[in-house]
Amino acid sequence: MSVDSFYSAVGGDAASVRGRLMTDERIMKFMGMFLADPTYENLANSLQEGDMEAAFRASHTLKGLADNMGLTGLHKAAYDLTEALRPDDAGAPTDVSRVPDLLAQVKLEQERILAAAEAEL
Repeated sequence: MSVDSFYSAVGGDAASVRGRLMTDERIMKFMGMFLADPTYENLANSLQEGDMEAAFRASHTLKGLADNMGLTGLHKAAYDLTEALRPDDAGAPTDVSRVPDLLAQVKLEQERILAAAEAEL
């Protein structure tokens, strides 16, 4: 049960999170909150329903959560998805053709985090 081994397994940045949260106990508390957060499910459901506005908001939220928790891979994947979903001047997603592949990458990162959390935290 090690914060360092968890972050090593997910390619995250434990040092930056420690700089903000100060103790491993607080990191684990906030990681528990992250793992229980419904944002990923909201993102997947929004895309399945074709609600691109809600999907954009969810991907943007997930990007921020991942960044705050030092989850580098998920942050990058969510960032790329957010940019593809970002509305253009007409309100349409910028690059909807990339969304399925980008969502698959977000899902892969999310699953990697869940597996590492089960094994390491």
